[in-house]
Amino acid sequence: MAKRKLPIGIQTFRTVREEECYYVDKTPFIERLVDEGSHYFLSRPRRFGKSLLLDTLKELFEGNEALFAGLDIHGKWDWAVRHPVLRLSFGGGKPILDALDEPELARANRDFLSGVYSVIKDSDAHVRFTLLTGVSKFSKVSLFSGLNNLTDITLEPAYSAICGYTEQDLDRVFAPELEGLDRNRVRHWYNGYSWLGETVYNPFDILLLLRRREFAAYWFETGSPAFLVETLTKRGVSPVDLETVMGTDELLSAFDVEEIATEALLFQTGYLTIRERSHIGGETMFRLAYPNQEVRQSLNRSLLRHLVGGTTRQGANSVRLHELLAANDFDGLKELFHAFYASIPHQWYTNNDIAHFEGYYAAVFYAYFAGLGLD
Repeated sequence: MAKRKLPIGIQTFRTVREEECYYVDKTPFIERLVDEGSHYFLSRPRRFGKSLLLDTLKELFEGNEALFAGLDIHGKWDWAVRHPVLRLSFGGGKPILDALDEPELARANRDFLSGVYSVIKDSDAHVRFTLLTGVSKFSKVSLFSGLNNLTDITLEPAYSAICGYTEQDLDRVFAPELEGLDRNRVRHWYNGYSWLGETVYNPFDILLLLRRREFAAYWFETGSPAFLVETLTKRGVSPVDLETVMGTDELLSAFDVEEIATEALLFQTGYLTIRERSHIGGETMFRLAYPNQEVRQSLNRSLLRHLVGGTTRQGANSVRLHELLAANDFDGLKELFHAFYASIPHQWYTNNDIAHFEGYYAAVFYAYFAGLGLD
């Protein structure tokens, strides 16, 4: 199999196809969506290929047959029928997420968008297909009340891999690029995202790994989790608690300006994923955990910086911690942590909300290990 161009940062289907980039065929999912219904909502974290999916739909409904040659849907689509496509994007400045620290503005924007969606619903007789997608799903009683005919496929197992790359995708599509990479390490670092179906890799991580040939927090570093970290510490959520989080179906799907559940925030933004679903007393429960090494290690590093006030000794202490563990030097480990705790500015933990909760020092201790990728 010949090597192709890696579509890093490319979100237009035409460019991917005309420039002969690697492409994971998502048209079987699209065919099923079109056959089964008309109006859908899909939530996925950032950098998961949502924009490319939407652009693929655009080219399909506009009847640009040449772009789909060789893909699964090519012989199953009526190319004689063409549809005008209207695409609305708020990616340049999400009107609610970017205004969460200004609740009045966020509520006003939410109410305006609800009116926009109402207009779309009133035009149902003229709309062949609708797909709304984004990072967060704001509760139907608020934002989506104007568009309550949507089918939410976020947690439908059949569409778990509609965005992202599966293990099979890597073998089938990216085989020429995989030589020399430790596949177990690739899985450990980047696989594990689950929406009740097959687990997937974040495409951005895989494409950057194949280009640079080294393991790094590619996805994590494209977005600042400052709001998330501040929210977790204000609510007294310890890094230890994030290893296993339980949430109900209602909590995971609720995300509103007035009330952002911790579970929903972590899940919808991609920092936790579903590990197990169970039914307890007539209620559906989900066990959430870190999807992979990248997220666990990187988020704990960010939490540690927040917990200790961004001390300049953090990096040096992390290196020393690793050396002492490798040498099995527990006396040195004790001295290191005594010195580190003493270096945290007194005013930081006395003026920080985290100081009001038990386990501050345990949280710092834990985050140091997790931030190094250790158990």
